[in-house]
Amino acid sequence: MFNPQMMQNFNKMKEDLKDVQDQVYQSIFYGQSGGSAVKVKIKGNKQVLAVDIDKNKVDVEDFDLIGDMVVAAMNDAIKKADAELQSAIESVTQGMSIPGLF
Repeated sequence: MFNPQMMQNFNKMKEDLKDVQDQVYQSIFYGQSGGSAVKVKIKGNKQVLAVDIDKNKVDVEDFDLIGDMVVAAMNDAIKKADAELQSAIESVTQGMSIPGLF
């Protein structure tokens, strides 16, 4: 049975979800690895803004290690961005699971 109020609530929730998604996507997140030897800065949409490698804390000739540390720092930042998005979604949906949302 069609319920206009339910449809209106659903449309409001969709708008709110889009708003929080946009907000998180524009937020800045930081990740680090190797005791802060490598730091990264990303936007919530996973756009990389900066990678900083402290040459005083790493062997600059150990490219494999540096590569691993960059990956770990990126994963750290992405994990934080994903957690923030999940939290924002749950605040709008009040914990209700909606498959295929994002």
